[in-house]
Amino acid sequence: MYWIYDLPNWQLAALTVGFFIFISLTAFALSRSWIHRRFSLSHETNEPVNGFFSGVGVFYGLLLGQIAVGAWQNADDVDNLVSREAAAAAAFYRDISGFPEPQKSRLQTQVRDYLHYVVDVAWPAHHNGDECFKGQALFMTRIDKIMLGFVPANEAEKAVYMTAFEAFNKLVEAYRLRVDSVDSGLPLEMWVVVFFGGLLTIVVSFFFHMSDRRAHVCLTGMLAVFIGLMIFLIVSLDNPFRGPNGVGSESYQQLLTILDAYDPALVD
Repeated sequence: MYWIYDLPNWQLAALTVGFFIFISLTAFALSRSWIHRRFSLSHETNEPVNGFFSGVGVFYGLLLGQIAVGAWQNADDVDNLVSREAAAAAAFYRDISGFPEPQKSRLQTQVRDYLHYVVDVAWPAHHNGDECFKGQALFMTRIDKIMLGFVPANEAEKAVYMTAFEAFNKLVEAYRLRVDSVDSGLPLEMWVVVFFGGLLTIVVSFFFHMSDRRAHVCLTGMLAVFIGLMIFLIVSLDNPFRGPNGVGSESYQQLLTILDAYDPALVD
């Protein structure tokens, strides 16, 4: 089902809403007469049906609302993680600029290559749900190896080394949190509840007795539109690296364009 994230937002919205409208109105047309005959619906039955419908609607509405807020919060958290990693990379690059050669150039090259790898390789992989863990971990291992092989010659280099190692640890932490968030969408069980809960809510509306069939069709259709829009909202926010609303790699791209500005030796 991940192919839906390749669609523009308007197409995804139209597909989701159209699906619920088609299902609800088709089911309504096929079952209305049978429901009226089987359950002897009348104006007197509207009150108990309304009570039951209100209960189902409240519980389902609360569920959709909480899931939508949770999906939005998750997407916002992932976006903050990306900014946090880019900031950690910038801080680390600035710190290693105080290293002597050849460690300075080797570390800077690794950081620059890592950022290019994240933008050119990891991000397209994230878009397809792949964590791309191994490739990024290799860069961290290479950087760590260079750092551990460096022996400070004096107290000044020791201070720079400690600061850089602290910044590197923050970069590793941010990287791991980003990778772990690639597959942070709703579980299948939750989607089953959302989907069938919406269908159940629509079916309950069939039990209202209305003399005007066209009015009943319109109300059923509007309910289907509302549920379809809510589910579209959740789908578009779920899996924060996928789809048109997915978190982008702009923070890393911007950092690459100004990376030299973080090296004091290159700034007048």
